[in-house]
Amino acid sequence: MPFVKGKLSVLVVDIRRPLAVIRGAPRVDAWKVLRKGDGWTQYHIGTLDLELFTRETEGYKSNLSNPEPKVYVILRPAEDVGEH
Repeated sequence: MPFVKGKLSVLVVDIRRPLAVIRGAPRVDAWKVLRKGDGWTQYHIGTLDLELFTRETEGYKSNLSNPEPKVYVILRPAEDVGEH
């Protein structure tokens, strides 16, 4: 993180966040470009099983009753992240 005298400057180079859940998506071996724009790229980076837990039923019900339900994803850095 660069430091400028008297100010803290943060440089964001890369932001990764889930944008969608693709129902029925096939398994992928490598990141697949879905869309590109000026300064951004959307990838399909993987297909995982959705894990649900009975003790969380009330939270699921509350989330799904919202106008825009959310899916929470935990992203962890891999040892070999390649060029992405």
